[in-house]
Amino acid sequence: MKTNEDKIVENLVDNIMKNSLIEHPSFDFTSKVMLSVFSIRRSDAFIYKPAISKTVFILIFGFFITLSSYLIVYGEHQTDSWFSLVNFGNDHSKYLASFFSYSKITIYSVVLATLMFFIQILVLKRYFEEQIHK
Repeated sequence: MKTNEDKIVENLVDNIMKNSLIEHPSFDFTSKVMLSVFSIRRSDAFIYKPAISKTVFILIFGFFITLSSYLIVYGEHQTDSWFSLVNFGNDHSKYLASFFSYSKITIYSVVLATLMFFIQILVLKRYFEEQIHK
């Protein structure tokens, strides 16, 4: 049953192909298309404009370096936890301080991972800018 339907469809397609005319483009079709492509002016919509300029990135990076340097030079010794200084006037602050206590290794790894993340953003930004300009 299926093969009979396939033969009918195949005969129909063959008849349509026999009766249709083959269309050919004009002789200089490719050159006309390429001339029109090259004559199109590049739109302003394709020009890449970063959301944050280089000067803002430099200012943010400088702020973090200055803050880190200040904390290293003038920072106090590490307390048991960051939230041990928080006092809300009730016993919940003690629970909060015991819940959020981190070791030095954890703090350093989070800071290092954050710095590497920002460096990776800058490297990827440069890579994609080069890909756009090629």
